[in-house]
Amino acid sequence: MAPTAFIALNSCISHILYIKGLSSNFSENLIIIFGLIVLVFYFSPYIANNRQYQSSVITTFRYKIENIHSVFPVYVSPMMLFLEKQRSLGQAHKKEIYINPLITENDIILQYIIAHEEGHIRDPYTKLFCLLLSLLFPWGVFIVVSSIAYLYSVDKLNYSLWKIVLIGVVIIIMIFIISFKIKQMLEERAVNFAIKKIGIEKVVMVCREIAYGDNALPEQCRNRYRYLLEKHIERLKERCY
Repeated sequence: MAPTAFIALNSCISHILYIKGLSSNFSENLIIIFGLIVLVFYFSPYIANNRQYQSSVITTFRYKIENIHSVFPVYVSPMMLFLEKQRSLGQAHKKEIYINPLITENDIILQYIIAHEEGHIRDPYTKLFCLLLSLLFPWGVFIVVSSIAYLYSVDKLNYSLWKIVLIGVVIIIMIFIISFKIKQMLEERAVNFAIKKIGIEKVVMVCREIAYGDNALPEQCRNRYRYLLEKHIERLKERCY
């Protein structure tokens, strides 16, 4: 029924766009482009909306722990052992904090991760930027592709195919860079909150232990943090001194 309904909707909207003066080919292609880009992004958690899929998994399998590090409820989620190949030690979801079982016995790391995730929860810009990220990529790509399709339909596209592809790739790369910078900024704000809460000396110690600790984490997990935290440790040490 769903494919039939989508085809009927496509036909109806295409007819409306055609009445408004758009070419029939473009009117028909526009809905297909929308479906392939925007709908796939929002309704395909395994591919495009991976974080939403992860949140649904970690919040389903969990158990609450008593903690003195945050006013927000803290849960241990065993499923975090299997997501992203153990890259995630903690995650904030709504007003709850989820912890990887790997760090439950290490109170120093646990305190920092909880403070870091609390920083995400308390940051008034987090929801705004997450909304921006969810809109930026799918709609940006949709606008680029549909604009090219429109110019092609009215014979105003005077570029060769490889130039069109190059322009599209450059724009998509720019969108990725902007998305990365926004995520980087949100992480920086969460780190700053953790520094204010537990002190910069402890943050330096935690970062060093995550990257190089002997017993806290398995080698596979430490390796994923080592490159990033090396630079992070140096930056924090400069603040200390």
